[in-house]
Amino acid sequence: DGKAGPIWDLVYDKTKPKERPASQRPDGGWDNMKRGLAGQTAAVDLAAGSGKLVMSYENFDCIRWIDPGNGKVRRETAVKEPLGVAVDNDGRALVITGGRIESYTDTSDTGRTLIRADQLTSPWRLGVNRTNGDIWVAERGESQQVKRFSAEGKLLRTFGQRGGRPAQGA
Repeated sequence: DGKAGPIWDLVYDKTKPKERPASQRPDGGWDNMKRGLAGQTAAVDLAAGSGKLVMSYENFDCIRWIDPGNGKVRRETAVKEPLGVAVDNDGRALVITGGRIESYTDTSDTGRTLIRADQLTSPWRLGVNRTNGDIWVAERGESQQVKRFSAEGKLLRTFGQRGGRPAQGA
């Protein structure tokens, strides 16, 4: 029917982000997404906190602020190839982009670098501790570690062995 579904169907939101080129992906991009068939062109990550709901769209260079009450898109912000997203204790979206973590408010199109790329190796997902605001970042690639940062972006601790654990089994 071409309309976005209820809030729990947001991953299959049928509306193409504004002012974004059509996907050149061989899997059919938005045509398949409209039919709910293209998981790789759908939202990459979803985060909620502090009364905010944010989704990242890696292939369409944007994040969307969603109204948690009715599922409608409240705002769209251009972000180059966003991966993981989290909402911090002040309601800002923390977004992995370009190998670094930037913070965005729902009232501005400009992000601020919170954690530099030279502090990270292939960051993939992140989360925020609701008690103290610490930021946890899962890394893939050569790192295979989890890093804990303060809410201000200072590295506090690294968990795991660089490169991950040895392979188990046959």
